[in-house]
Amino acid sequence: MDFFLRGKLMRLAIVLMLLMIAAFAQSGDQPLWGPVCRGNASDSAECIAPPRPTYSPDPEYDDASRKAKIEGTVVLRIIVTRDGLVKDPKIKRGLCEALDKRAVETVSQWKFTPATKNGKPVSLYLIVEVTFKLDQSAKASWNMGLSKA
Repeated sequence: MDFFLRGKLMRLAIVLMLLMIAAFAQSGDQPLWGPVCRGNASDSAECIAPPRPTYSPDPEYDDASRKAKIEGTVVLRIIVTRDGLVKDPKIKRGLCEALDKRAVETVSQWKFTPATKNGKPVSLYLIVEVTFKLDQSAKASWNMGLSKA
């Protein structure tokens, strides 16, 4: 009997630990991935209303990259915090060191109205594509939750 009681207590402890981990992940500032709310009847209860940019300048070419005629796209993964700030930019696909640096520096200055889930601000991941073209100024765009990698 003691053996069975220990087994039940162990399973109960594991379940409680998993519930606490899930509660911590939901209440903490852990970045989220999830379906985007589209504002229609097909939205799930778990959808995330995307952040809205309030300040998002485009990066500038540096002289050496312009002279070398380097064009292409830098892909970054960023976290937009519950405060609408950019945190922890990571280069997922680079172009060259100078333009990668320009992309990170500029996107790090962006500000957002934060994303929300169930009406509460949440941190989440965004994928940002910064495209450098010689015939025009650099342009940056972002997508929400494209991949977890």
